[in-house]
Amino acid sequence: RGECAQFCRHGYRLLDAAGKALTDTRHLLSLCDLDLSGHLQALLAAGIGSLKIEGRLKDAAYVKNTTAYYRLAIDKLLEKDSEWRRASSGCCRFDFMPDPEKTFHRGATDYFLTNRNNRPAAVNTVKSIGEKLGTVRAVRGRTVSVNTEKTVANGDGLCFFDREQHLIGCRVNRAENDTLHLAAAVPGLETGMLLYRNHDSAFLRQLARSQMPRRLGVKAEVWQDGETLHCRLHDGDGLVSAVTLTTEATTTHKPGKTSDTAARVRQQMGKTGGTIFALGEITARVDENFHYAAATINELRRQALAAHRQLRLSVHPRPERRQVVEGLVWPDDTPPPFCLATNDKARQFLRRHGLPLLATDDPSLPLMICRYCIKNQLGWCQKQAVKSRMKSSGNMPVEPLCLEDNTGRWRLEFDCEKCEMRVWNE
Repeated sequence: RGECAQFCRHGYRLLDAAGKALTDTRHLLSLCDLDLSGHLQALLAAGIGSLKIEGRLKDAAYVKNTTAYYRLAIDKLLEKDSEWRRASSGCCRFDFMPDPEKTFHRGATDYFLTNRNNRPAAVNTVKSIGEKLGTVRAVRGRTVSVNTEKTVANGDGLCFFDREQHLIGCRVNRAENDTLHLAAAVPGLETGMLLYRNHDSAFLRQLARSQMPRRLGVKAEVWQDGETLHCRLHDGDGLVSAVTLTTEATTTHKPGKTSDTAARVRQQMGKTGGTIFALGEITARVDENFHYAAATINELRRQALAAHRQLRLSVHPRPERRQVVEGLVWPDDTPPPFCLATNDKARQFLRRHGLPLLATDDPSLPLMICRYCIKNQLGWCQKQAVKSRMKSSGNMPVEPLCLEDNTGRWRLEFDCEKCEMRVWNE
């Protein structure tokens, strides 16, 4: 699991029926990153209760940034609609403002969720281009002036597409407002080109420092009974735990002097440190004539938090795995393409449901069936004839088209009625 040949990220040439190259090497199967943040309300209304990000092969900064971005977006929806509630306890507080364009970002698409005419691929590069920084105003050797409202820092990484639409990167040695001194002169960088920032040094440092944003809110009651201190914790899920600590207190109150024992108790109890809890309201009912050492209150807090954590673990629901219903048979006589199984678990599943196993080298099966269409991406869709420059000029490519890279050649088949593209082993 987790391993992938990543053929969708390969560079391919597109050939026509005569073998003529229609494009140079481009990443014709490489889609932009899926971004459905603008459709969260519709997704939740449809009953979706768990969202997954594409975190495989990504670094910790990407995961932190992206999960925080969606967490805040979901929280805004929860505040607006009381019918929805959190699937888990606690809340998240971030010490940075998440922005998906500031970590790995190769452009965004909602695929064909609402618009069948989308062009969701990023054919010019599979690398991260980051966020738009601004346009180049002037280039003088290693010094570049940029029209931008964003702050650039020393060590930031920039990139741009040259005239041939190849991605070229560079590093900022020193930034003086909108004047950037690069580590070296960059061939191909010209006035008017759009600069991107794919390495934001300040933002990444902020991400690295950010730790444990999710906390469980707890209310605490502390009271004194003779030489015994009691602490009771209440959380948002209605759970209550209690501990006691027998200790010795010293009498320090002097006539005419204001005591602050309760204030000190509240202060020390609120220091939850690296725990999962955040103590909000803290009530302390203690004799102001007594003094408790900080170590004593700290021990009470540690015992109280440990007891409450153990309570939460003991009542945490652990649903048993449901028994698999046997005997369910696939309703169609035609085996679906996923019968092309390549591992034992998949084969067992197919046999259990009466499905045949298809040979992995069966020439009657396509390698891929997808809604994404290269003809639509390149503006050659016959359904979009009005927008298709090549059709209007009479230069539509002669099919069948093929993809070719250093590993082989693959034939493309277009089912325009279904708006599908199939990829076949040539």
